[in-house]
Amino acid sequence: MLWNIRKIWGIMFVFSLMILLAGCGTNTSGKEALTPTGYPSDEVQRITVYYQGNRYWYTDGGFDRELGEGFEKVGTVETVDNQSYQDEEWTGTRLEEGQEIYASEEDNSRIYVRFENGFAELERQEESLPE
Repeated sequence: MLWNIRKIWGIMFVFSLMILLAGCGTNTSGKEALTPTGYPSDEVQRITVYYQGNRYWYTDGGFDRELGEGFEKVGTVETVDNQSYQDEEWTGTRLEEGQEIYASEEDNSRIYVRFENGFAELERQEESLPE
């Protein structure tokens, strides 16, 4: 009887160890690991637009902002590439093709992109790209 109890505990230990090790394995689901932003880790993490030779970065102010005074529609996002930052006019990351872009002739430090409930502000920044 004592041998049977040891055998049962041993089997339970082995199964517990197998379950524990299975949970520690690599991601075999075929899906990329997500970052805190919710995007796959091997993709661009920030919303950007390349417009008139400048890259504009999302400022985290929300997607329901009012359009800034003096800003008018200048075009739409033509191409979206979430794999890498682009240096071609009207391209973006983390957006949808056809989203409207608004700019001002007096203020080239920022642009706006239209979303369903309002606008998001993107600022021009003179910084190097993340690797």
